[in-house]
Amino acid sequence: MTEDFDPEFDPDERAEIAAQIPVISAAWRFIIPALQDHDLAAAWPAVDPTLRLCWAQEWLDLNRSDAVGDGYDLDQVAVALTDDAPNHPLWRHFSRVPAAGPAGHRRF
Repeated sequence: MTEDFDPEFDPDERAEIAAQIPVISAAWRFIIPALQDHDLAAAWPAVDPTLRLCWAQEWLDLNRSDAVGDGYDLDQVAVALTDDAPNHPLWRHFSRVPAAGPAGHRRF
């Protein structure tokens, strides 16, 4: 029962909880700046580089005609957007426009 739970008395439970701390900390490094402060640039270093690339590619795919019409190479832009501190001209659009995030979830 949860009302009887006290991790101080059970070393296995304490170890199980402690094992989750890095995962929870990583999530908060993204959640606070991105979702609470609406600052994707501050949260971006907390995102895995492969996920950044997938996210950028998805956004570019959704905006393909505009990006190509403006003369951008989609592969080059996707790579540029994965930097820890992106300074590509399209970053401001990528970071502010609500778009489908990983697995089709809506962000911001």
